[in-house]
Amino acid sequence: MTFYKLGVLGYPLGHSLSPALHQYFLKQTNLSGSYDRFEISPEQFSDWVSSIADLGLTGFNVTIPHKISILPYLKEVSEAAQLIGAVNTVTVKLDGLYGDNTDAGGFTAPLSEEQRQKFQGGHALILGTGGASHAVAYALKKMGLKTITVCSRRSGPALSPALLSDVICLVNATPVGMSPDIDQSPVSVELLKALPRDALVYDLIYNPIQTCLLKQASDLNLAVQDGLSMLIAQGAFAFELWTQKHINLDVIKDVKKLFNLERD
Repeated sequence: MTFYKLGVLGYPLGHSLSPALHQYFLKQTNLSGSYDRFEISPEQFSDWVSSIADLGLTGFNVTIPHKISILPYLKEVSEAAQLIGAVNTVTVKLDGLYGDNTDAGGFTAPLSEEQRQKFQGGHALILGTGGASHAVAYALKKMGLKTITVCSRRSGPALSPALLSDVICLVNATPVGMSPDIDQSPVSVELLKALPRDALVYDLIYNPIQTCLLKQASDLNLAVQDGLSMLIAQGAFAFELWTQKHINLDVIKDVKKLFNLERD
């Protein structure tokens, strides 16, 4: 029987729900395996990648801050990951490491057909410039967004009501608001008020499930989307790459209940 030795590479990883998620997938597909955390700092990164062959890994997810720095170590990168410029899923084969990106599909999966249609020809604003931001921009472009503005926390366009007045989708791809700093938001309430009433506020953070940003947006009666659905979907796509076992995305609600993280 094949034993799937999986894991997640990142730093820090104390917040990660990926181990519990993939143990659930293994159980649902009756596969034998494990999923571990590899909390590797940037200083340790090169040595860790060099030791992968000794770990006996089948594959691993890649998260902050290694989604871009992993690229030079890969034998082959999928077309999507090349266009995105970041990798979140690595499959380990005898002849090397193969990179892919399931974040873009994970981002799109929870959106309704109505929302996707509404986005076409519109303006999106992405907060953050890391690997997840790249994947979101790629996904939004594929959905037909006409204009995509990306804002860095340190540079780039200053946020103003004028910038947000025609934004149909606002995405937080920064760690602002992530546990333990749950009282922080990357956007003020005053700026959220400038969004069109039919705009969607999408926070990629999944711990907590309802971030300060999403609570503020909900209080303004704006549509919101949490990051847990994206986490589950991108994880399902990665799991299929490693095991060739399909995970039906209808499990998203069941997995949320499993984690006891269903939003009120």
